[in-house]
Amino acid sequence: MNIDIDESKFRHLDLNLLLVFSAMLRERSVTRAANALFLGQPAVSAALARLREATGDKLFVRGAGGMEPTVRALELAEQIKPALETIESAFFRPARFDPASSDRIFRIRLPDSVEVTLMPPLLQSLSEDAPGLRFSLRGVSVGQAPAELDNGTLDLAFGVFDEVPPRFRWRSLGMADFSVLYCPRQIPRTGSISLQDYLDYPHLLTSFNGDLSGVLDDVLEEAGMKRRVVLSTAQFLVMPFYLQAAPYLATMPTNVARFFAAQYGLVCCDLPIETAAFEVGLIWHSRAEGDPALRWLIDRVARQIEGILAPATSTGPVEAMAAKPPPLPE
Repeated sequence: MNIDIDESKFRHLDLNLLLVFSAMLRERSVTRAANALFLGQPAVSAALARLREATGDKLFVRGAGGMEPTVRALELAEQIKPALETIESAFFRPARFDPASSDRIFRIRLPDSVEVTLMPPLLQSLSEDAPGLRFSLRGVSVGQAPAELDNGTLDLAFGVFDEVPPRFRWRSLGMADFSVLYCPRQIPRTGSISLQDYLDYPHLLTSFNGDLSGVLDDVLEEAGMKRRVVLSTAQFLVMPFYLQAAPYLATMPTNVARFFAAQYGLVCCDLPIETAAFEVGLIWHSRAEGDPALRWLIDRVARQIEGILAPATSTGPVEAMAAKPPPLPE
């Protein structure tokens, strides 16, 4: 954003003179204006002299009610009033956000696993007390969110972050772990999957960068085991359809696995190997720290996601810099 003014024109005009002008309009007296501004009378008189020189007009003349504004002064007042009020509001009045009347557009990058479990109930609640809000949602693209936050084309990014640079802010939303999902028509089981079954059946993998292996494969390799991944995709939402087509297993965050199980008649069960939970959070740019609309949305998202994720294990403040949570398993 650029401010379209010619700064050179202001070199010989002290903007503090406008405060003297404003006080004179209100008080109609040099003495009272000086008192209101905590200045001496000579200082106010000198400021008036400079204003008269800059405008080529007397601005205030003696009248029956004190120092009366000239026609030129009244014209200036009409033009200056909104500018001074805007500056006062911008610098000295607390920023406010009214969700009921706002039509703000929030631009958010998030995985579809978060979108499908978080956004429908969030939109349902917002339809009652913030019906004008709009959202531009973008899927996860590896490494893209920081650049978009930097250039101002993105407001928030969900994810699991190895580290958060100092120019960003972080808020933990909670902890997640992994479960196994399968179709009971394709895999004749009624509950848990054994470790041997986990190794024998082919797997589907969600990978945002297109890899055919992920962190779980590293865990298996350390234990001297290996699974067979037959397909990777960047989208969680297609997994139920693949699982219904053939005897495949998919390992994914428990919250979305349970959601798919309920929606598509699939089975969600515990992962038969030990893995660490991972922390999910939000990042945004530090320059938006004072944006009341964004702060409101972050708090609303945090409340909405309660019950979907387990409480975070972080001991620091919820908006401290991330202390390298584990990477997102794939």
